[in-house]
Amino acid sequence: MNDTTLSSQIIRTWEHHHKTMLYLLDHLPAEALDKTLSKRGGRTIAKQLAHIHQVRIMHMETFAKKQGWQFIKFDKDEIPDRFKLIQALEQSGACQNCHGNRYEYYGFRFG
Repeated sequence: MNDTTLSSQIIRTWEHHHKTMLYLLDHLPAEALDKTLSKRGGRTIAKQLAHIHQVRIMHMETFAKKQGWQFIKFDKDEIPDRFKLIQALEQSGACQNCHGNRYEYYGFRFG
């Protein structure tokens, strides 16, 4: 696939974002996952990362059901540990990858 096509650019951007999130998660100290800047009790860093995963799978659920995929899900009040966050983000990030010569991005097919 030509690197200048829109689909190729979307996939490269997705992969870059995914790698950056995993790098961030890998380099944060464990105690940072429980921190928030919100004075009103907003999400901690761990809950923010869990939310990103939840939004990814929300957009993919229709396609995923057809494929028989099962996703890690977080309860609203759950504070996941680093290991579970990495597993979840790897799972939802990998679902965006190439399937043969076709790409899937939130259920839209390219290629």
